[in-house]
Amino acid sequence: MKLKTLALIAASSVISVSAYAQTEYNLIISNTAKLSYTSGTDPRTAESNEETFKVDRKVTFNLSGTNTDRTVEPGETASSSYTLTNSSNAPIGYTLTQPTAANVTYIIDDDGTSGISPGDTRVTSLVNPTTATPIALSTADGLTPSQTIYVEIVTAAGDNDGDTTDYILTATAVEPTVDNIGAAGTAIVPTLATAPWTKDVVQTVVDNSATLANNKGILRTGTGTYTVGAAIIALVKSVQILSDPITNPGGAATPSGQFPKAIPGAVVQYTLTVKNTGHAAATVELTDLLSKMFDKVGTITSVKVGGIAPTGTVTLVDDSTTTENDKLLTIPGVSVIAVPASNTPAEQTTVVTFEVVLK
Repeated sequence: MKLKTLALIAASSVISVSAYAQTEYNLIISNTAKLSYTSGTDPRTAESNEETFKVDRKVTFNLSGTNTDRTVEPGETASSSYTLTNSSNAPIGYTLTQPTAANVTYIIDDDGTSGISPGDTRVTSLVNPTTATPIALSTADGLTPSQTIYVEIVTAAGDNDGDTTDYILTATAVEPTVDNIGAAGTAIVPTLATAPWTKDVVQTVVDNSATLANNKGILRTGTGTYTVGAAIIALVKSVQILSDPITNPGGAATPSGQFPKAIPGAVVQYTLTVKNTGHAAATVELTDLLSKMFDKVGTITSVKVGGIAPTGTVTLVDDSTTTENDKLLTIPGVSVIAVPASNTPAEQTTVVTFEVVLK
């Protein structure tokens, strides 16, 4: 008898994974094959047994952050933003390892209000991590596959330029409260890669490829450093004689080899050099008690900041706090820029000058 056979696989068609959502874990896939043939002129069919298997659990997720390394001012409260994304084919829970520094707080944006708000869950160095509220995320195709987490750092007002605060934000994949394999809240246990595949048992495969995954697919870490940028201000004062009534009256050209002296009627110029060796800009107010021995009629108009007229209002008022001085000169709003991150130059300066006349 001559047989002709045609095999027809009547099962799920092979479809590109990228075209459809990934298959959820624990789903039973069943498949039955059929064939038809003829024996002589008699058409006949045959059907295979039904073959089934369970879809295994794939655990892969990502923790990505922005603005993680930054410069902050003393007394500033600042934050970095992270997104925890579940790309698994199963609901997964996550817990955060508590911060070690007292001024660091992890904030889970879970109160339904965008951004940091009072109702968000907070994890601090004082919170036992086993009691922290787990983060529950659905599958990658679900309604809540991602969660925003903030790292908030409070810088002390007395912190100095260059002080740093480091953090390591660690998310651990744990068994969810529903659809779990192990006990809820416990760390997910990956199936060994060397373990044989068992078609009727759900096994867990984790993704170890992520940077800083510590070679464990159930961990993801985000790190950052907050560096204090503070102004470090010093003030240097110097004096010179611009003219005197005999050597160069009225500021005329000084005869060769001669220098004006501090005699009555001499124009005295003071220079105040504001120096900043810190990594933050500053605006300062300068004050100077002036001697009774000075004529100060043109002092206010003589003030120059960086060689030009000041932006703030200069004042000269009576002051009787000392017996040698009688006027207080105030020059507000003097700005000095920060030392750049490259530390070149190592200091920034702003030069302020003013004049008086010796009686």
